[in-house]
Amino acid sequence: MKGIIKSNDQETEITTPITDSNKISIFNYVNKSNLMLASIREPLSVNSYKLLDLYLSMLEESKSENGALVIRKKDFENILGVERIRTEYLNKWCDELFNLKIAVGINPDKGSELPVHMFSYFGVIVDEDSGQTVIAAKYNQDAKNMFFDNGAINSIKYQLKVTLNLKRELSIRLYIYLRSNLFFYKNGDFRRKWEISFDKLRKEMCCGKAYKDNFKDFNDKVLKKAQAEINQKTDLTFEYKYNRATQNISIEIKQFDKTIFVEESGCSIKPEIEISEEEAKNLRLQAKIETQIDFESLIAEGYSEKYLDLIVKTICEIESKAPNSKSKISGVSLSTKEVVDKFDCLTKEQIAYVLDTLEVTKKTTRISNIRSYLRTMLYNADEFTVLNESCKNESCNIEEEKRSDKSYDISKIQMLDYIDSI
Repeated sequence: MKGIIKSNDQETEITTPITDSNKISIFNYVNKSNLMLASIREPLSVNSYKLLDLYLSMLEESKSENGALVIRKKDFENILGVERIRTEYLNKWCDELFNLKIAVGINPDKGSELPVHMFSYFGVIVDEDSGQTVIAAKYNQDAKNMFFDNGAINSIKYQLKVTLNLKRELSIRLYIYLRSNLFFYKNGDFRRKWEISFDKLRKEMCCGKAYKDNFKDFNDKVLKKAQAEINQKTDLTFEYKYNRATQNISIEIKQFDKTIFVEESGCSIKPEIEISEEEAKNLRLQAKIETQIDFESLIAEGYSEKYLDLIVKTICEIESKAPNSKSKISGVSLSTKEVVDKFDCLTKEQIAYVLDTLEVTKKTTRISNIRSYLRTMLYNADEFTVLNESCKNESCNIEEEKRSDKSYDISKIQMLDYIDSI
């Protein structure tokens, strides 16, 4: 492997061998020291967490002496289960990790902390020998002590597949918090129950000022969703209760894999979440839609989770209505059954097209009613993508676009969206 990577306005020549694909496994362990957990106080995007954990799992596997690793972009795509990741998104995730800083001491002149980068470099380059796009990373020697296992008391360990299975960064943050508070007592038992103030848990989740003094919103938008995902997709399940008088949250770990504290572990625990039939029905519908549009793959490719969640919610709202009811699309009332039939045929590629179009439109036009806009785009997604592909194949110019079917003019959709919102 040979290439040049830029970091801190400096160029570094990389000669580290590329990691063998056979050594990259979802069953590899991720090892995080408590010092590292305490240092990551700013939220990362979900794929930055996954990239960090991939690096840590390979560090654990390779026992690299200087912390330098080179991983093929294709290997990262494979382990995420996606066909392709846009390089610009991968660069963004690498930048997030490179910008992580820790304090290594106190500046005697200013009386303030001395922050250093956690990584000497973390970025995307092209291997000059093979022409492959690779991810090159190396921890900063000043931060070396946080990258090694100092025993069960000073670190947490879990399999890489835990992070890969979670699709929300808040679920990852909460899982890490739960794992760091689940540990051995001296008598050989485990700490399973504890309390934490609402405000402190909110800060643990890196929510900033969001949900301050508003447990209901925090519970609905963060805790419930994270609990459902963690209980279903990881090696532990938990329950929690909120005490309004004390504003404390009591947490109890119900099941977990004890072998995680030794050499081997597995994520085989089934969820035990008590929810109403209506909530269960909504979760099943949401899961069906997310599977249909390949939600996790779109997230891994860098599409906005915020708008993907909104698309899923928009489709759920329509599909939850009675079939003989009416749904408004572009200001026109249509049979809900007809709209549902359209939505049931949506593909990952059509959702990607809707999101790409939304990003372009937002730059020039104020969308007054985003849900109405999305309903229209989703309803017409098959025609839009066919027309778009046709234009690409025929290399049509601006004049040809003007002569295209006016019913699919984006500006008209925006006008209908405005009318629909009145």
